[in-house]
Amino acid sequence: MSIVENSESLQLEYRPQVKKFFFYLLGFCLFSILILFRIEYGKIGNEDWYKGLFKMILAASVPITIIVKLIFVFRPKIFTKYRIFNDKIEVLRGRSSNELYFKDIDRIRFSWFSPRFFGGFALHFRSGQLLKFPSLVENCSELIQKVAHARADLVSEEKLKEYILLNEVVGISWTRVKERFLLWQVWVSKLVLFPLLLSYVVSLYKWDFSTSYLVIFPMAYVFAILINLVEERIWMAQMKKSHLIRSASFEKKLFVSSSFLYLLLTSFVTYLILVI
Repeated sequence: MSIVENSESLQLEYRPQVKKFFFYLLGFCLFSILILFRIEYGKIGNEDWYKGLFKMILAASVPITIIVKLIFVFRPKIFTKYRIFNDKIEVLRGRSSNELYFKDIDRIRFSWFSPRFFGGFALHFRSGQLLKFPSLVENCSELIQKVAHARADLVSEEKLKEYILLNEVVGISWTRVKERFLLWQVWVSKLVLFPLLLSYVVSLYKWDFSTSYLVIFPMAYVFAILINLVEERIWMAQMKKSHLIRSASFEKKLFVSSSFLYLLLTSFVTYLILVI
């Protein structure tokens, strides 16, 4: 986490996963439009062509709106590149470029959200220009180090180290989330089958199944989210101690413990619902 002091430039851009998601979403929207057009085309019958075309466009208005936003709002941001020097940023958008100097930065504003949830920082320039760098920009911590080295008055050393650590954990954290989602049997059991079982038990002794379902499912999901937040804090503390080196045994114990706590807490509250 040392401050970058070399004179060479480095290039920042959005993570490859973001660009892949952009194209996947664009393709999905185009496919949705084709399907909706085909469905509406079969309903046109003997109507005038312009009325039929209007109905087809209206039916596909949602994916069309998403495509317009993707192309004209998100694409310029996602495919923008940044060349970082010791004293300036060169913003590359297609064939155009713009240079912004660190000496002209008025302040740095950090996001309320953790880098894990795409939070980052924004550079406010005296000219009124604003550059945002969410954690979706790969290695954006390199930029904040360059800025801090050139303008130590903009950010404290403590805040800088905290942000760099959180940003470096982002990739590891997202990999961990991906690994969790691959364990779909566990998630289906915890978040679907177990709440269904508890709803059935409550329906036997207190309410009908529909009422039990409407009470148990939201409760189970709230507990799952809260326990996950606690689990992530414990994991983050461990990562700090281990200098960003993952421990498979620790993560397994943490996952088992959090799952047991979820089952215990959800079962206990369900028991209270039955006896009260």
